[in-house]
Amino acid sequence: MGGKKKNLQRKKNPDIYAGQLDGINWRVTLGPDGEPRLYDAIHNCGCYHEFFPSRHLRLRGDLPAAYFEPPLLPQTAPEQQPLVLRIAHHTHFIQRVYHDASPLAVQPMAWEEYDALRSLPVDGTHRSLFGEYGLIAGTERAERFILWPMGIRSPGAMRQWGRHANINDDHLSMRIQRDRCEASSRSSKKRGRQYFGLSQI
Repeated sequence: MGGKKKNLQRKKNPDIYAGQLDGINWRVTLGPDGEPRLYDAIHNCGCYHEFFPSRHLRLRGDLPAAYFEPPLLPQTAPEQQPLVLRIAHHTHFIQRVYHDASPLAVQPMAWEEYDALRSLPVDGTHRSLFGEYGLIAGTERAERFILWPMGIRSPGAMRQWGRHANINDDHLSMRIQRDRCEASSRSSKKRGRQYFGLSQI
């Protein structure tokens, strides 16, 4: 999900997180049976990484008490499908994930290959939406002047997939599946504890 502009009056209501473009990456991790096991979301800037585990996963009870940031689990994902994401109109934070079986007046999303963003037609030529460091020009946030000591290039700016510090672990889904499918393996349990603090129920 992405490409939704914020209608913010910066002068009247200063907001260091405001920008001209915003979006959310919503990912679904499937189990061997093809059923969803874990949902997670992150804003295109790389912030607000949240996990919505299914009934098959839970937060471990033996997480370290020091020097460890537990995963952010706002809620357990409903078992029924389809799911509805309620998103705040101003901040685009996910407020709730719920199931709604009632008929909804929906507008189909326009799908496009992600690679198309790397070569967009502009004035008779083609240009990438992303700059040299995978950032989208013009999406800078004022928060970058506060968060620059973290060592992140332009905090708050929209980023290309593969440039997020949290969600772009190529082995993320594999580690989760191993922790679930190979619950008897010590190494699998260690991986689950180290990276997410989730274990099989």
